[in-house]
Amino acid sequence: MKPLAAFLSSLLLPLSPSPPLPFSPSPPLPLSLSPQSVLREIEQTGELRIGVRDDAIPFGYRDINRNLRGYCLAFAELLQNALHDRLDSSILPVVKLVPSSPSTRFDLVRSGRVHIECGPNTIRDEIDGVTFSRPFFLTGLRLLVSQNARDRLRESEAGEGLTIGVVADTVAEEMLRDRYPQADVIRFRGSVATEQGVTALQGSLDGFADDEVLLLGEMVKLQLSLSEYSFFPEDPITCEFYGMVLPENDPEWAAFVNALIEDDRTNELLRTWFRDVTDYILPTIDYCREELRG
Repeated sequence: MKPLAAFLSSLLLPLSPSPPLPFSPSPPLPLSLSPQSVLREIEQTGELRIGVRDDAIPFGYRDINRNLRGYCLAFAELLQNALHDRLDSSILPVVKLVPSSPSTRFDLVRSGRVHIECGPNTIRDEIDGVTFSRPFFLTGLRLLVSQNARDRLRESEAGEGLTIGVVADTVAEEMLRDRYPQADVIRFRGSVATEQGVTALQGSLDGFADDEVLLLGEMVKLQLSLSEYSFFPEDPITCEFYGMVLPENDPEWAAFVNALIEDDRTNELLRTWFRDVTDYILPTIDYCREELRG
């Protein structure tokens, strides 16, 4: 098994030989939102617009040369080819990547600026104007803590006297406030929110809450020693299913995306991107599966 640090560090190396797709400027709002299916729109325009983050290793991020890469870019290529087959066109749809973030992702889909948003999006049922695909990934919410803060977290069940960071406007923030109602919660925003939060563990924060898979990537990106930090508690606070964000009331498009998620090609894509880190994330996945069965 490849060491975790070596595997995650390799994610930051530049891609070769194919150049990565660049971000496209966010398109303007449509003059009117058409009731037609996204599939029909892509067929007519020859353009697939997909929202992707650049701060969420390994889903969408920048390598050491600042090139955009990640699982979601590979999925975009898979979706592009599947659309080519479905629409029976001699021309591949053009893929346009639009910058996304936790605070803009739903608006991008809701407004029609993108047809789909790919990233670490916890499936929820209370977001107006959008829906989610079938799950394509499972992880758990944990706290990343320094070894010095671990005992303080064990002794404070409600979070009294603790300062904990979290990315604003996320499921993690909601769950953190429920789990530690007396903690002083520091909210981080923007494309460097997770990086700022994890960095703050060396100063003012006792812990930083996020999904385990994202925290692993951020640790290596910041070259933090795996011996000086750990996850808390032992089992995840919550279990999170990730889904693609889709426009609501478009069952044809949702069915198309769901069929691709269940396709063997997509399963192979997941195995490719997470093969060497499986042993590190599998305990959380197994725990969450057992919780759901219970």
